[in-house]
Amino acid sequence: MIEALRDEVMVDVLASSQGLCLPQLRMAFQMVKDEQDYQKLLSLAYEKLSSLDNELAEFIRKNDYHFLPEGFGPEGDSWKRGVVMSVGNQRAKG
Repeated sequence: MIEALRDEVMVDVLASSQGLCLPQLRMAFQMVKDEQDYQKLLSLAYEKLSSLDNELAEFIRKNDYHFLPEGFGPEGDSWKRGVVMSVGNQRAKG
């Protein structure tokens, strides 16, 4: 996977995915030797985690009774994606 960071097509695929979960990300950072690869991985991870953070903030805001009438959009399942991002997809492993 680390070598894929040098392939722009693969970087685009990774950028359009939900990203690596934190356990995978930790392993990837341990394997990266090149500073440029490290920065690219860091940038991709930051983008995904920042986006999820924004959706979680919106999810929390909409759980306030003042905003319940707004209903939920894509942020409605952000809490589930946050759990998967934190621990990985255990269903896929079993």
